[in-house]
Amino acid sequence: MLSRKEAHREFRRLYHLEEKRRQQLLNRHEFEIDEQRQEFRRKRDELVKKYDFELQTMEQKQKIEIERESVILTNECSKKMKQIKIGLFYLLILYLPNEIYLDQEKELKQFREQIREQFKQIKREFDSPYTNTNNSMLLNNTGKFTCLLNQFSERKKE
Repeated sequence: MLSRKEAHREFRRLYHLEEKRRQQLLNRHEFEIDEQRQEFRRKRDELVKKYDFELQTMEQKQKIEIERESVILTNECSKKMKQIKIGLFYLLILYLPNEIYLDQEKELKQFREQIREQFKQIKREFDSPYTNTNNSMLLNNTGKFTCLLNQFSERKKE
């Protein structure tokens, strides 16, 4: 019986020892799992910080590039607007002055014709024999003639 008791004690001792080792293994396992979780969290946090930093730098670079492109586009747009305005100005110079020029030419022709007619009339009056009435008319017409010549020279200058 002694051997049975001793065997039972030995069995209980081994059981407790095995239970103790099992508990230690479980504790060590839980500890290692916690350490792995912490390591994973730390690595994840590092990656998140790293990618956040990279994302911020990329955003800043893109903002700078967008601003630069915006300035370039604004400058190009203003240049194009100037070119368009210059083009329109040249079109106005090329086409509208023709109409204005034609109107001015017509007015000039009419004016010249009026001067010719008045000159012919004055010449006829001058060639006719002098009378008192003709003499006063001649003085009036001569004044008109000089006035017309002045107008003609002013228009020519324009």
